[in-house]
Amino acid sequence: MNKSYQVIREIVLDWSHMDLLGHVNNVHYFTFIQGNRIQFFDSLGMGQLHPEMEQGPIVAKTSCSFKFALHFPDTIQVRSFIQKLGNSSVIIEHHIFNGKNELSAIAEDVVVLYNFKKGEKIALSEEVKAQLLALRPAL
Repeated sequence: MNKSYQVIREIVLDWSHMDLLGHVNNVHYFTFIQGNRIQFFDSLGMGQLHPEMEQGPIVAKTSCSFKFALHFPDTIQVRSFIQKLGNSSVIIEHHIFNGKNELSAIAEDVVVLYNFKKGEKIALSEEVKAQLLALRPAL
């Protein structure tokens, strides 16, 4: 995969990630990508929610396509980039690689900017769009 990734994290697999079938349980893939998603919004100053904040990012949808199983012991990489920027949403794509640099899974998050007081999604400001576009690779 020849992509320009904005967030790359290494994760050392732990025995507790395993399931009864001897591979990493699929629920952990979502935990792995969560860390990268949070790093994106930390870079925009939106990673910490405070009671006085009226708006912030929420996950509207998340999905994962599993290519092959991960196994303990291993050190994996989660590599992420902004796939698409919408009016009120951002699509972040995540690629999970094993220690041999083989693609194990492709995940996707749809993140929406949300007004907590009004209980509705809101448009991304021009400032946030500019910050996200600066992070986005040329595809």
